[in-house]
Amino acid sequence: MSGTEVKDTFLLDEIKSIKSGISTVPFRIAIMEKNGESWLFDQVNRKEAKAFVEAYKTTIK
Repeated sequence: MSGTEVKDTFLLDEIKSIKSGISTVPFRIAIMEKNGESWLFDQVNRKEAKAFVEAYKTTIK
């Protein structure tokens, strides 16, 4: 199962960027950590994804 790790906890100070958008699957959240590692979450609820990204952007200001 190499390469199939799922991460569900991110420290805000370790995140370089976060965004949501349409992909080949219904909707995706992409989180890029400062160490260069990226995490993609596919098939997420569009409204919840946008709310999550906005909450993150508000928090880091």
